Order: sequence, then structure tokens, then C-alpha cells
Amino acid sequence: MSDAATDLKKQVTDYLATVFPETQGNEGWSLRVSMPFPQSWNGQPTPIVWYAYADRSSPQSPNGVEVSQAWATVTQEADPSRPLQLAWLQEGIVPLGFQGAPPLSQADLQVARSSVGNWPALTEGQPTDGIKASAQFFRKIQGVFFNSVAPNHPEFVSWLSEP
Repeated sequence: MSDAATDLKKQVTDYLATVFPETQGNEGWSLRVSMPFPQSWNGQPTPIVWYAYADRSSPQSPNGVEVSQAWATVTQEADPSRPLQLAWLQEGIVPLGFQGAPPLSQADLQVARSSVGNWPALTEGQPTDGIKASAQFFRKIQGVFFNSVAPNHPEFVSWLSEP
């Protein structure tokens, strides 16, 4: 995993952590940050978007968590020297549904360890096996949330479904 990728993920997470207490009704919820999604997916440099959402334990889902809708986004322009941009999507935490915990294989764990290192290539807009594997892994473990934002990224999601 590259230091730049780790630093960028930490920068986004730290930034969102500073505004998370400002959300309405966040009792019991924990901040979560999605994988970065490309704004477009056409082989050209593109901004990438992280979604801020939340999850919490629930007696209704003992082997999973309740997840919220996205409440904010952080965008990084294709030019990484530009500052991150925060956009509020809603004022409070709005429950979305329950996410179970799927069993993970050794291959899944290997993808998880390398995922963050794949994300900087997203701004270049070029498909790679690492990006595809990392995004498919995020979809597997966070499918309820992933499916809620997938309509915002149709070309990328379509590419993920290709063999």
C-alpha cells in the first residue's frame, strides 16, 4: 500500500470525523467512509468521491449492523493538489437497512490488505484488476450501502459487473 494512498484515506477520514458530531441524531452511530468512487468512468482523468455514512449495532441484526444513507461526500479533483471538497447530502443520520457480515476467504483478506493502494489510480480513469477486485470486495462486505450509491456511478458499476 502506498504512503500517498494511506495518507489520502486518513486525510478524508480525519476530515469527516471533524464534522460527524454536527450531524443530527448520531447517537449510537459510528462514522464510516466508503471506498472512493469515480465521478465518471470513461478512461479519462476524473474526480473521486468518498461517501460518509454510519453504522451501529442492532439487536435485529446480531451478525451485522444497521447502516445509514450517505450524509455527506468528500470529493478529490483529478488534480490532487486541489483541496478536498465537502458536500452535505442531508442534515441527519437516516437509517438505510441492515448489512450482514459475509464469510471472508483468504483471497478476500488479501484484497482487503491491498485495497487502499489501488484507489489513487481511480483519478486516472484507467481500469485495473486491482481497482476491480477492491471495489468488488467493498460491494461484497458493504452491499446495502454500495447499492444505495451505485446509481450515481453507472459506468463504473457496469464495468465491475463485466467478466
